Amino acid sequence: MSSPDSTIASDYLTVVALGSNLPSSYGSSQATLYHAFDRLQLLVELPITRSSLWQTSPWECAAGTPDFVNAVASLRLSSKIDPHAFLAALLAIENEFGRQRSAELGDSRSLDLDLICCGDQVIKTEQLTLPHPEAHLRRFVLKPLAEIEPDLRLPGQSLTVIELERGLSAQGISPIVNLTY
Repeated sequence: MSSPDSTIASDYLTVVALGSNLPSSYGSSQATLYHAFDRLQLLVELPITRSSLWQTSPWECAAGTPDFVNAVASLRLSSKIDPHAFLAALLAIENEFGRQRSAELGDSRSLDLDLICCGDQVIKTEQLTLPHPEAHLRRFVLKPLAEIEPDLRLPGQSLTVIELERGLSAQGISPIVNLTY
């Protein structure tokens, strides 16, 4: 006989970073992220945890790039779901929101969903690298993640998310307090 928590034990914490600096068919970047949170919720049974929205100055982007709106969601993903299949679901959501892929790093986008980690899995394939290889260096990932999972240690990191975030130089990020969409 299984205990009520047996399904949770076979799940693992998964982190998805969200970003937008162009409107989508759902409206402004803020509205886009709210709707993206809703779409992420449809992928899992248990409630997701949502960070606040953060306005972020463009980082490693061309001059004149509009500010980004960033957030993070943590969710419990069943260990029966392959991270590659979950990534495919994230890419489908980006397409649904009008994401136009470009070869240029740092291009503007209506929605960007980055798979940051899936439990303690370490994966390096042509399609997917886990944990995300630059997550520990990006304040626009760590600041919202520290808000909802401050004690999380990304695979391969000895410091917690909040410790990593505190160790970064300023990258122009501030909370969005006037939430409209």
